Amino acid sequence: MTGLFLALLVAAPPALEAEIDSQTREDDELPPSSIQPYTPHFDGKTLPALVCGPGVKDASVKKLLQDGTRLTDSKDPTEVKRAIPKLQRALELDPRAGWAYLILGSAHAKLGDPVSGTRAYETYLLSCRTYPNADRVQRILTDYWRATGGKGDPSPRR
Repeated sequence: MTGLFLALLVAAPPALEAEIDSQTREDDELPPSSIQPYTPHFDGKTLPALVCGPGVKDASVKKLLQDGTRLTDSKDPTEVKRAIPKLQRALELDPRAGWAYLILGSAHAKLGDPVSGTRAYETYLLSCRTYPNADRVQRILTDYWRATGGKGDPSPRR
């Protein structure tokens, strides 16, 4: 019985962690000296001048981020799926809405899509290195990289 359980554990691909503490404050930013080195592995991009927190100026983008965050926090996968187009729309309207990348990473992780999840998380991390939750995102990406044996995506590409 124990052998079967261990075999199932080994056979199951590792999950990308989906939960990020969204209750951060801008005055909690990490000093540059505390930032740990990070090597990108997941096709994330460094985007200049992202607004790393949820505070964006455009009311419609703010509403999309709030709705996307609320839907991503749901335990119902149907609700989480509804978050993705809202967050993508927020990025279309304001490509500097960095918070959308963070929440997109979480939504994709919850839906079992590690390729999209790691790419979104990594874009957020590379672009928002000093934001308070960047260290948490880095730990998620590093743990996932290690759990997959340095492959990044345990499933075959189509």
